Amino acid sequence: MKTIGLAALLLLSVAVISAEELDLSSWQMTGGPDGTPAPPTIIDQIIGMFRDSTKQQADSGETWIHQAHAKQHGCVSAKITVDSNLPPNLAQGIFARGGATYDALIRFSNGVGRGFNPLLSAHEADIKPDIRGMGIKVFGVDGSSSQCFTLTTAKVGFLPTPQDAMEFFTAIHKGNIATTAYLATHLHIAGLYARQATSGFINDLLFANWYAPVPQKHGPYTVKHRIYPCTKGGGLPLAGFGENPLRDKLVNHLKSQSACLEWGIQFYVNDATTPVDDTTREWPSEYYHIAKIEIPVQTNSFDTNHENMCRFVSMSPEFTTKDHRPAGATQDIRAKVYTAMAQYTSMLWSTATRLNVAGLE
Repeated sequence: MKTIGLAALLLLSVAVISAEELDLSSWQMTGGPDGTPAPPTIIDQIIGMFRDSTKQQADSGETWIHQAHAKQHGCVSAKITVDSNLPPNLAQGIFARGGATYDALIRFSNGVGRGFNPLLSAHEADIKPDIRGMGIKVFGVDGSSSQCFTLTTAKVGFLPTPQDAMEFFTAIHKGNIATTAYLATHLHIAGLYARQATSGFINDLLFANWYAPVPQKHGPYTVKHRIYPCTKGGGLPLAGFGENPLRDKLVNHLKSQSACLEWGIQFYVNDATTPVDDTTREWPSEYYHIAKIEIPVQTNSFDTNHENMCRFVSMSPEFTTKDHRPAGATQDIRAKVYTAMAQYTSMLWSTATRLNVAGLE
């Protein structure tokens, strides 16, 4: 928001430990909590506001009617390879079999939609402050199903409780004046909101650090994910000028070069240092390497038909196996709101076949 300015973002380096170096002897690895479900009344209120906003956008002729992550930079094919010889606490779910490979689709996006910031549109220039998103849909899980993971350029969220979420989205729904007033009287949330936006000042999607601000299960454990480049690069930490520099770099890179990303997780330790429900708190626990992502050279991923298809691919937390189910109140809100909005958006478009793929990415 113009009225609150931007908070400075401190870029912290995070150590990632390989499986070969793993030593958990000092840890109490007894699993982790699922967190507390969000109150149904709050979820229903948020769904109602998002439906109303979506209907208004549809009635006005807008085609980008997602309430979050509306601007798509690209949607690329990838291969995930699980590390060999992972210890039992790391070898969970789709990562249980060392050396296993999976095909995946990775969608890169900006963060906002009308549900999060009425001042920014789906066609915003990348130079505007905004969080960036990475959605991963892994195919061939348990034979035929898929598994979704979502990450952003921010390590933490900005809404501490479900009540905070409801109040924030209520202000957004009422418009710019109400949003400005809300942020002016909730400075802690305003600062976190600005910090999220400044986390998106990156120069290259393939050389950024990606974090899961919200936790999910990893077998009996509760974890957060991080994805980062195999090699450093990407130039200065600014998005650059023009409308679409992040997309332009992604397209140009993958025309002639492959890309490589590493995958790590960090564990819940205790409620005091690694809270599950409050996503505004950064977890201090170490990251442990579990897999590698290879993005091959490709051009078809950027043609019109493929990109249109990807705009309707849901990265909902509800697309999950039991081993990687979402954890915490924020994830509970996301899962239920995403599903409800997928159904509503499908109804607006009167296309039943889009029911399983449309909605909030």
